[in-house]
Amino acid sequence: MIDFTWYDDDGGAHGVLNVGGESIWWGSPDAPPGRFGEVARDQTQKYFRASGPPPPISAEIEEQLCAALNAVEAHD
Repeated sequence: MIDFTWYDDDGGAHGVLNVGGESIWWGSPDAPPGRFGEVARDQTQKYFRASGPPPPISAEIEEQLCAALNAVEAHD
């Protein structure tokens, strides 16, 4: 399982959770406690490899996610 969380300059929280070959991308604009205001979308790993992440993310986060996905695939 892969679980990344990062924060933007406005205090919003964003992340991606990857389980079983599918990623759940989520964002919470004001990073409140709990899940209020959170928006999420799913994406297959195959689609991620072909098209990249659906929300804009930094190159650093994308590199970390790709490395983690490669490690999980190599382990399976």
